[in-house]
Amino acid sequence: MEMEENLTADIEEFFRHNVPFSQTVNIQIVHVTRGQAHLQLPATPSNLNHIHTLHAGALFTLAEATSGAVVLGTFREYFSLVVPLVTQATISFKKIAQETVEAHAAIPMELQEQVLAVLKAPQGRLQFPVTVRLTIQGTTRLVAEAKFHWYVRKSAR
Repeated sequence: MEMEENLTADIEEFFRHNVPFSQTVNIQIVHVTRGQAHLQLPATPSNLNHIHTLHAGALFTLAEATSGAVVLGTFREYFSLVVPLVTQATISFKKIAQETVEAHAAIPMELQEQVLAVLKAPQGRLQFPVTVRLTIQGTTRLVAEAKFHWYVRKSAR
């Protein structure tokens, strides 16, 4: 359990210093472990749209941040050696949300192993998908589903 708590704290610190935009919409990192991430977005007045539901842009930001958190948490020992970029993203909105939304992403073990094999190669580069599900906090009510294609290559440093 301690390792998971330290990983969550490390991801929070990374976001605080490297992804300041996530703080603009008050994204909260709930829990990150190798292969899984759980973030949430509160329904604060600044995150609402003209019909008083969570703004689509805020929901997209939550989904993208969650995909980044799971990638960072899963491959963090390689992040000083690689350049990670989102190259494509799609989101499908299912329901409106007027309350806190949770986002969950996972990278299956088989995909983790494939990515690690490429990252260990001298000219390692690859693209892989991360799917994120957004639900109303504490329920299974689906608000949106998103897919992010991450491109990772060895840094020229």
